[in-house]
Amino acid sequence: MSPEELAEARHYAACYQVGYVHSLMHSPLDHIDQQAARIAALEAQVAGLREIAVDECAASMSENGSPNGPLRRLARRQLTEEHPEAFQ
Repeated sequence: MSPEELAEARHYAACYQVGYVHSLMHSPLDHIDQQAARIAALEAQVAGLREIAVDECAASMSENGSPNGPLRRLARRQLTEEHPEAFQ
């Protein structure tokens, strides 16, 4: 191998290592970002489901099936007592 070929091979190896290390660093970070986005989406779904549960509970307490403010507060309090893990 000529000195020029050796220098070129070293340069290629150095560039490959930098790219490899770069991709190793970004892969876990991309995964963390994806997981954070998924967690945020799930938290938004949970918040929506909480509101649906409160509305349904309040509607079932109402005579006409339409929840009002005091019934919503009562329903939220009741659901929080019954399911503290869901209403933290």
